[in-house]
Amino acid sequence: MAQNRTILLADDEPHILLALEYMTRTIKDVTVHTATDGPTAVDLACKELPSLILMDVMMPQIDGYTACATIRRDWKEKNHTGQIWFITARSSNMDNEHAMNVGADHIVHKPFDPDGLLKMINDHLTEISQAAA
Repeated sequence: MAQNRTILLADDEPHILLALEYMTRTIKDVTVHTATDGPTAVDLACKELPSLILMDVMMPQIDGYTACATIRRDWKEKNHTGQIWFITARSSNMDNEHAMNVGADHIVHKPFDPDGLLKMINDHLTEISQAAA
């Protein structure tokens, strides 16, 4: 089984997207795609089938909740098992529950610790690499 070391970053805040892109491009043998709105995130997720998506909840045109649910439906048809992590400033139990109900695997709260997030990403990529071996 081939390893999918592709990450999709989706956030409409340029400084957040740039920080995430800078962090993830330091990871060896990873392809990074970016999106600044919901429709682009959905399109790239369905086309590229990344192993990991880091997606903002509040994005233009299609919010992260709707994008996540749409991506999950597409991935289910393709038998793809990538993960979707929301990046959000929202931290209420209702928001967290809604995120999980639409298919989020993890919630990263803003402001996030860049080193901690990079470790989580690396751990996830290591897990999928080991599973593929």
